[in-house]
Amino acid sequence: MPHAPVYRDLIDSLAWPQLLKAWRFALRPANLILSAALLFGSLLVLKGVDALFAARYPADSLTRALRNAFSFPPPRSGFANLLEFRAGQLLQLLAERPWQLLVLAVPLSVLLALFGGAIARTTAELWAQPAARPWPQTLALSIRKLAPSIAALLVPLVALLLMLGLVSVIGAGVGVPVAGAVAGGLFVVPIVLALLCALLLLAFVLALPMLVASVMFEGTDSIDAVQRSLAYVFAKPVRLVLYWLLLAAQGALLVTVLGMLVRGTLALCHWAMTGLVNADVASALEHALVRGQVLPTAAKDLGFGGHAIAWWSKLAQSLPAVAGLSFACCAGAMLYGTMRRVCDGQDASELFDPVLADQAAARAAASHARDDAAQKAQGDDA
Repeated sequence: MPHAPVYRDLIDSLAWPQLLKAWRFALRPANLILSAALLFGSLLVLKGVDALFAARYPADSLTRALRNAFSFPPPRSGFANLLEFRAGQLLQLLAERPWQLLVLAVPLSVLLALFGGAIARTTAELWAQPAARPWPQTLALSIRKLAPSIAALLVPLVALLLMLGLVSVIGAGVGVPVAGAVAGGLFVVPIVLALLCALLLLAFVLALPMLVASVMFEGTDSIDAVQRSLAYVFAKPVRLVLYWLLLAAQGALLVTVLGMLVRGTLALCHWAMTGLVNADVASALEHALVRGQVLPTAAKDLGFGGHAIAWWSKLAQSLPAVAGLSFACCAGAMLYGTMRRVCDGQDASELFDPVLADQAAARAAASHARDDAAQKAQGDDA
């Protein structure tokens, strides 16, 4: 077709249509394997934190608290009310369980840097090149970049905690008789610090998917990765939010479709398997296959097969979560590459091709030289 190259050139020249490829990379088997390791490793870490703090919180585990914070229904409807309610739930959780969350953040950062970094690197290579290296080699590269990736995730949190700690110290000084007057007179300081904390937290949330991707894309250190990612947030905030919304809608659609497919598959399998069995076996099969649970009477009706069926059922039901986590890591890599192109004028392919990278650096140097020459000419005319 004569118009196909023109159409392809038009699409490839735009930034946002490239983000629509994220679901394809998320469903690659290698990325799904890495995402499954990230998901099940995170669940094991969460169980370990619950066991570590079981004596202090015997009645309520961190797993249940996190589930309530993200899924408890709000008392009022509306998107703005929902955001306000979720933010209040998370702040309450942070105030009630600070040490649990701090202990949880470190191993989760390690897992995200390890497996999420490998997914980000694979996505970048598939996006910018015809093919990617095998996933064991990508995982080995992620291990070599583990320290800067972990630091890129934790440095903004440490800075945020230090500023909040300073605000707490000033607040403690208000109750001291002599220092109270000074602290009250300088109350503008905690207000400014709180504003900086709010801006840093918002920027950190928006830049979070790009932090590990920045390290895996370019091999930079943690400080450069944090500075570059946060700079993209403040340079093009509206465009970044629009990209976020596009990726979030795409990820929600992917998880929803996979969830419907898994539920339909299990329902069809249950219907076919229970066609020639009695009611007791059918009930045991329903709990094991559809609900992923084993009834107390399943040992009599199904034997060991009931536990095996329930295990396979839970594995199948975890597919939407695994794909969603894989999509989040792929989306972070593509979001970083897109913002790199929009803000710096450097395409993702130029980061992997030394010739193209040198050409981009030469173009940037020539552009800066022209700007300097124009400014000098204006100064001479003045």
